[in-house]
Amino acid sequence: SCIPSPAMTTSIYRIVYMEDTDCTGVVYHSNYLRWWEQGREALLGQQKLVDLFESSGRSFVVCAVEQTFKHSARLGERIEIRTIPTVESKYRLSFNCGVYREGQDDPLVHGKVDMVCVGRDMKLVALPEEIANAVGLIDVVVPPKPKARLPPPKRRPASAAPLPAGLPHIHPIEVYYEDTDFTGVVYYAQYYKFCERARSHMCGMENLMNLVQSGISPVVAAGKITFKEGANYGDLLEIRTVPKIESTHRIIFEQTVVRVGRQTAADGAVVVPTVLVVAQITLVFVKLDANGATKNLVALPPPLLDEFRNRYGMDIP
Repeated sequence: SCIPSPAMTTSIYRIVYMEDTDCTGVVYHSNYLRWWEQGREALLGQQKLVDLFESSGRSFVVCAVEQTFKHSARLGERIEIRTIPTVESKYRLSFNCGVYREGQDDPLVHGKVDMVCVGRDMKLVALPEEIANAVGLIDVVVPPKPKARLPPPKRRPASAAPLPAGLPHIHPIEVYYEDTDFTGVVYYAQYYKFCERARSHMCGMENLMNLVQSGISPVVAAGKITFKEGANYGDLLEIRTVPKIESTHRIIFEQTVVRVGRQTAADGAVVVPTVLVVAQITLVFVKLDANGATKNLVALPPPLLDEFRNRYGMDIP
């Protein structure tokens, strides 16, 4: 693939406003995705993207995201959003993204966003030349596919342990206008919010509120999301969540967004459940000081573990 030069790095700057933060006093984790989008639009050219959609119906959609959260941005801080593009193939663009405090080189959040171009029918199309021009990556070298080899003999996979009777936890979501963007499907950062609502209900809202009031806050440490298909206005979704205790300080939530119905479906019409998004969210808990700044990592709170044992039947030592 074509490797970018440092000259292709684009930086934009913004101030953290109240609307960017949550009740723990830091930037809500899905808002970093919005900022990364602003960085990509500045790099590609927002008007080019609008013209592309209006003239041909082509647009870019996110197909995968990986994020690592190291520190939190806070109200009033001035931050820098850095974006570096690469062309992975004639169908895929990747962006290495980072959020930094202005004048510093230690990222608050860093990761990668993969995007593809689709037509009005949401089917894959080749990258438009004008967009490749915008990032200076016209000469895309696609490595040849290796010669096919005989696949290894199939082995019967080890049977996974059955889930406790209370899992997966299922949280219903209905898609509203506010969840969609101008391409007509749910804006990709919204799925972070859908998954967070499901986790909150699974953990117990009262448990989380009590923890926050005592100065202990849940923090997303890492996120990995694969987007398979977009949800539309009026879709009825289920967020299916299975937690996995990784250590005394870390928990991973395997979450799947499934379309199970549509408000616009005709009476009696059958909507086949369809997996739209698969997410893996790593959560830790931190102790906050009197000013709301992170003080230190703490073990998974006992009320949370009790909720998982008593309500969902999880076998937790």
